Amino acid sequence: MAAGNALRRRTRDVVRATDPPTDPIPVWTQPDGVDVATGRAVVELAVRVGVALMATGAEASDVVSSVLKLTAVYGLRSLHVDVTFSALTVSYNRGPNADPLGVTRVVRARNQDYTRLQRLHDVVDSIAAEPSPCPKLGSGSTWWSAPRILTAAG
Repeated sequence: MAAGNALRRRTRDVVRATDPPTDPIPVWTQPDGVDVATGRAVVELAVRVGVALMATGAEASDVVSSVLKLTAVYGLRSLHVDVTFSALTVSYNRGPNADPLGVTRVVRARNQDYTRLQRLHDVVDSIAAEPSPCPKLGSGSTWWSAPRILTAAG
């Protein structure tokens, strides 16, 4: 009898959960403090750089990490990057009381150009290394605006 009770008790302990079955879901209640114009400009820049990376032969994981690195420098926290074979989607949730922003771009042509790919990675790394990014991102007058970055990358 004692052996049967011990077995029942061990079986019950194995089956009965002691902790919740999943991790708690974080609830985001505060916006990240980035104004609308800056958020749009950062997402636009990140999408353009991501598409250029895809067009020059970057792996999907490299595209995602570069886009997240670039946006994190400017304080965008709640971002989702989705890479398919022919498109890049960046979604930015600006907070519980603001409209989300989503941008999708199709990569029309692909050409493996590892020199340009390395230049793009270098530009992203140099922006990420800046101690204080340029605060006037949405003005179009910054030295690293999207067209200038893509031109500098080759």
